[in-house]
Amino acid sequence: MLLPYAWDTSPGQRYRIEQWVPDLERLGIQFQVETLLSKDEQKTLFWSKSTFRKALLLLKVIFRRQAQLIQVKGVDCIWIYRAAWPIGPAWPEKRLARKEIPIIYDFDDAIWLADTSEVNRRWAWMKFASKTGEICKLAKHVIVGNQILAEYAYQFNQDVTIVPSTVNLDIYELGSSSESESENTSDTCVIGWTGSHTTSAYLKVIEPAIRDVATRHKIRFRVIGAPQYECDGVDLELVQWRSESEVEDLRPIDIGIMPMPDNPWSRGKCGMKAIQYMAMAIPTIVSPIGFNKELIQHNQNGLLAETAEDWVNCLERLIVDKKLRKQLGAEGRKTVEKSFCATVQAQRVFDVIAHTCKTHP
Repeated sequence: MLLPYAWDTSPGQRYRIEQWVPDLERLGIQFQVETLLSKDEQKTLFWSKSTFRKALLLLKVIFRRQAQLIQVKGVDCIWIYRAAWPIGPAWPEKRLARKEIPIIYDFDDAIWLADTSEVNRRWAWMKFASKTGEICKLAKHVIVGNQILAEYAYQFNQDVTIVPSTVNLDIYELGSSSESESENTSDTCVIGWTGSHTTSAYLKVIEPAIRDVATRHKIRFRVIGAPQYECDGVDLELVQWRSESEVEDLRPIDIGIMPMPDNPWSRGKCGMKAIQYMAMAIPTIVSPIGFNKELIQHNQNGLLAETAEDWVNCLERLIVDKKLRKQLGAEGRKTVEKSFCATVQAQRVFDVIAHTCKTHP
């Protein structure tokens, strides 16, 4: 298993690969896990403005991955998440393919597009984003998070399986006092969002609606994972994201939101924020973009809001109607239990791995 990030640091990697590992091990699979970046190295790569430090780091991790590739032997297949290394063409994947060990390739974003953080935007060309298609060709099987990603992968490989990102319901437990309401007992309605500094830019989509609603209702906007976020005229509660308190930090939220701009990168998203809220039986409002339109059935297990007016209307409906909040929250939880639970989807991943290894000569 070749992973780009340190264990328990990257949402995509955690809600896919890492989360399935315990179930896959119980089903009989043994893993040799090779991560590329340490926690400190990730901070340097994504936050440092020093080109020299980043260049040294990239050289270091490239040599590290090369050493890992040399040591690959005695395995039945190789599972790659996103790419074998962060920059450059698909050279390591080609090297692995020459070993004639089948590759399973997994990705959960439209990574063939050159999307990068603001601090690294001028270096986007170094990622060789178009190598995604080439790796799909080299792979024995491709696993993706939604239909849009699958349609891209099918251009290069016919063995594609859609496995959505999931949550572990043993961790995402509902409170004993209520199955569908947060622990907030005050008359202030808590609107919540979870993400990162990078994805906090998506909140621009709903800021006018949040400000509008705040003039008529007593609300607090709880933002998890973006400590520098600002929204004038709104009672803000900024919470630092922490892996160990991730679920508990969601509990005070009365309404979960997932706004997104309509662009090619957003359309490839796998709805993870919404799935997290729904797992906690928090009524959820999302932008009707990409996979969100499959995940949320309007007025059944959540709400869809496209325009600023839609956002205001949906927020106000849930702010004033606690019964509706409870109803949509309960239906959202049922959706996750049926289709977005780690144990359910891990079995499908096991089937892919078993089939890939069986067909390997």
